Amino acid sequence: MAADLRDSGVTVNLLLPGGPTVTGMLPLDAAPREGQRFLDPAVMGPPIVWLASDDAAGVHDERIVAAEFARWLRDRRPGERDQAGEPPSSRARVARHGKAGDRKEEAC
Repeated sequence: MAADLRDSGVTVNLLLPGGPTVTGMLPLDAAPREGQRFLDPAVMGPPIVWLASDDAAGVHDERIVAAEFARWLRDRRPGERDQAGEPPSSRARVARHGKAGDRKEEAC
């Protein structure tokens, strides 16, 4: 879809939470694996707000992991501060994972 819309003025990106997320899609008896935790659905908020902002103009065909959004954004624009004016924190780690059309998976 991103390739089809590249020159149309419509941007297409893929936003993933970054792991199992507490939603109605998890079975009631689901438990996180050892060493992991379930993500709060609110993890999707900051990247959604950013993608809807003027700052995201021209961002196209990106695979963004919400749990790692701060690092993704920092890596995209070194030296900039987050939306609150603070340097990106280590608690919200982000890795850039290539383009949305890539099928390659990387460990975070």
